[in-house]
Amino acid sequence: MRILVLLVITECSFGAPSGKHKEYYSMDTGDMQEAMAYLQKFGYLELKNLCAGNCLMQNEGKIVGALKKFQESMSLKITGYLDGETRKVMKKPRCVQPDSSSIRKKRYVIEGTRSLK
Repeated sequence: MRILVLLVITECSFGAPSGKHKEYYSMDTGDMQEAMAYLQKFGYLELKNLCAGNCLMQNEGKIVGALKKFQESMSLKITGYLDGETRKVMKKPRCVQPDSSSIRKKRYVIEGTRSLK
Protein backbone atom coordinates (compact mmCIF):
# COMPACT_ATOMS: atom_id res chain seq x y z
CA MET A 1 0.00 0.00 0.00
CA ARG A 2 2.81 2.41 0.84
CA ILE A 3 4.45 1.72 -2.49
CA LEU A 4 1.20 2.47 -4.31
CA VAL A 5 0.81 5.78 -2.47
CA LEU A 6 4.44 6.65 -3.23
CA LEU A 7 3.95 5.87 -6.92
CA VAL A 8 0.79 8.00 -7.11
CA ILE A 9 2.50 10.95 -5.41
CA THR A 10 5.54 10.62 -7.68
CA GLU A 11 3.36 10.44 -10.79
CA CYS A 12 1.37 13.51 -9.76
CA SER A 13 4.51 15.53 -9.18
CA PHE A 14 5.44 15.23 -12.86
CA GLY A 15 2.23 16.92 -14.02
CA ALA A 16 1.96 20.10 -16.01
CA PRO A 17 3.47 23.15 -14.36
CA SER A 18 1.06 25.54 -12.75
CA GLY A 19 1.20 29.20 -11.95
CA LYS A 20 2.70 32.01 -13.97
CA HIS A 21 4.86 29.78 -16.21
CA LYS A 22 2.02 27.55 -17.45
CA GLU A 23 1.79 29.50 -20.74
CA TYR A 24 5.55 29.20 -21.26
CA TYR A 25 5.48 25.40 -21.16
CA SER A 26 2.35 25.12 -23.30
CA MET A 27 4.05 26.85 -26.25
CA ASP A 28 4.77 24.80 -29.36
CA THR A 29 8.44 23.74 -29.43
CA GLY A 30 8.75 24.59 -33.13
CA ASP A 31 7.43 28.11 -32.58
CA MET A 32 9.72 28.51 -29.60
CA GLN A 33 12.75 27.39 -31.63
CA GLU A 34 11.92 29.96 -34.32
CA ALA A 35 11.47 32.65 -31.69
CA MET A 36 14.79 31.74 -30.04
CA ALA A 37 16.56 31.93 -33.41
CA TYR A 38 14.94 35.31 -34.11
CA LEU A 39 15.85 36.71 -30.68
CA GLN A 40 19.41 35.47 -31.04
CA LYS A 41 19.74 36.86 -34.58
CA PHE A 42 18.69 40.35 -33.50
CA GLY A 43 20.74 40.48 -30.30
CA TYR A 44 18.14 39.85 -27.62
CA LEU A 45 19.25 36.35 -26.62
CA GLU A 46 22.74 34.97 -26.16
CA LEU A 47 22.90 31.18 -26.07
CA LYS A 48 25.88 29.05 -27.07
CA ASN A 49 23.75 26.88 -29.35
CA LEU A 50 20.10 26.44 -30.15
CA CYS A 51 18.72 23.12 -28.96
CA ALA A 52 15.36 21.46 -28.47
CA GLY A 53 13.29 20.00 -25.66
CA ASN A 54 15.09 20.21 -22.34
CA CYS A 55 17.04 23.29 -23.47
CA LEU A 56 13.88 25.37 -23.18
CA MET A 57 13.52 24.51 -19.51
CA GLN A 58 17.22 25.04 -18.77
CA ASN A 59 17.23 28.51 -20.33
CA GLU A 60 13.73 29.62 -19.32
CA GLY A 61 14.93 32.74 -17.49
CA LYS A 62 17.08 33.89 -20.40
CA ILE A 63 14.32 33.29 -22.94
CA VAL A 64 11.65 35.07 -20.89
CA GLY A 65 14.04 38.00 -20.31
CA ALA A 66 14.83 38.20 -24.03
CA LEU A 67 11.13 38.13 -24.91
CA LYS A 68 10.48 40.94 -22.42
CA LYS A 69 13.29 43.07 -23.89
CA PHE A 70 11.97 42.46 -27.41
CA GLN A 71 8.40 43.27 -26.40
CA GLU A 72 9.53 46.46 -24.68
CA SER A 73 11.54 47.64 -27.68
CA MET A 74 8.62 46.94 -30.03
CA SER A 75 6.10 48.71 -27.73
CA LEU A 76 4.14 45.52 -27.08
CA LYS A 77 2.50 44.39 -23.86
CA ILE A 78 5.40 43.01 -21.78
CA THR A 79 4.46 39.45 -20.81
CA GLY A 80 7.60 37.40 -21.37
CA TYR A 81 5.52 34.89 -23.33
CA LEU A 82 5.40 34.20 -27.05
CA ASP A 83 1.86 35.47 -27.51
CA GLY A 84 0.01 36.27 -30.73
CA GLU A 85 1.06 39.93 -30.93
CA THR A 86 4.73 39.03 -30.40
CA ARG A 87 4.56 36.35 -33.10
CA LYS A 88 2.92 38.80 -35.51
CA VAL A 89 5.70 41.38 -35.02
CA MET A 90 8.39 38.69 -35.40
CA LYS A 91 6.91 37.61 -38.73
CA LYS A 92 7.03 41.12 -40.20
CA PRO A 93 9.90 41.86 -42.60
CA ARG A 94 12.74 43.95 -41.20
CA CYS A 95 16.39 44.75 -41.79
CA VAL A 96 18.94 42.07 -40.93
CA GLN A 97 20.96 44.23 -38.54
CA PRO A 98 20.71 43.49 -34.80
CA ASP A 99 18.96 46.10 -32.70
CA SER A 100 21.70 48.39 -31.40
CA SER A 101 20.11 49.05 -28.01
CA SER A 102 20.20 45.38 -27.08
CA ILE A 103 23.93 44.96 -27.75
CA ARG A 104 25.27 48.08 -26.06
CA LYS A 105 28.64 47.62 -24.39
CA LYS A 106 29.90 49.25 -21.21
CA ARG A 107 32.03 52.27 -22.15
CA TYR A 108 33.44 53.11 -18.77
CA VAL A 109 35.15 51.63 -15.74
CA ILE A 110 34.22 52.71 -12.23
CA GLU A 111 37.28 53.95 -10.33
CA GLY A 112 38.78 51.37 -8.02
CA THR A 113 37.29 48.27 -9.65
CA ARG A 114 40.59 46.93 -10.99
CA SER A 115 42.07 44.09 -9.02
CA LEU A 116 45.48 44.63 -7.47
CA LYS A 117 47.94 41.76 -7.68
